[in-house]
Amino acid sequence: MVGLLVFDNEAPGSHCHIISARPRRGWDPFVVITAVLRKAVGLSNDELVAITHYGPMRRALGIFDRMVQRVVYKHGGLFVGPAGIDAYVDFVQEIRSTQYPPALDPRNINIVGHAGLSQAVLVGDQINLVYKRFRHWPFHANIGCTVYLAKCLEKIHVEEKHLVYTNINCPEQHVKALHQFNPGLRFVALGNEAACGLDKLGIPFKKVYHPQYAKRFLLRRLEYDRMLEKALF
Repeated sequence: MVGLLVFDNEAPGSHCHIISARPRRGWDPFVVITAVLRKAVGLSNDELVAITHYGPMRRALGIFDRMVQRVVYKHGGLFVGPAGIDAYVDFVQEIRSTQYPPALDPRNINIVGHAGLSQAVLVGDQINLVYKRFRHWPFHANIGCTVYLAKCLEKIHVEEKHLVYTNINCPEQHVKALHQFNPGLRFVALGNEAACGLDKLGIPFKKVYHPQYAKRFLLRRLEYDRMLEKALF
């Protein structure tokens, strides 16, 4: 029995590994939840893992909750209510069975989101190594254009369960396999480098500015919201 469940408060039952996401005084909540996620996904391939007390953490995270959702969905996880754990096990197994299999491997970090449930793939250039202490997932950071992109997606009411994120210029490559796994996925290139890579692979795509360029140089940032909306829908 494997998988990942996220509870607002206590997790009922005892047939799983439990990790608390309680906010730590004096700690950045995003740093705390990233450490919790790394531990949880490392265990979730071998056993059922429950992340508890996420409700208070979610309130503290604000816009960064979107990044948590991406990682949870990647591993076939669910955000669930107060019912017993056994009530959700079948759902977790079903969701994991429809995921792009390499995404379930904790060693593969160049992808977040659920390819079976998603409608679109946002393709970046390469992972920006913001943090020295850990290798992180695409567009997983509490600074820079990652935050700007998350805010834009929230403004146009895009749910994270409908998106996959990956980078094209990375030794760990998923773009072509994702296209084959789910032919219905729409690919959106974030910038010139991603567009060039998708073009070489012969994958149809729409192109928008890279969020870093948009954040720095677009005079009217609402334009970027509209570009994303048009490309995604």
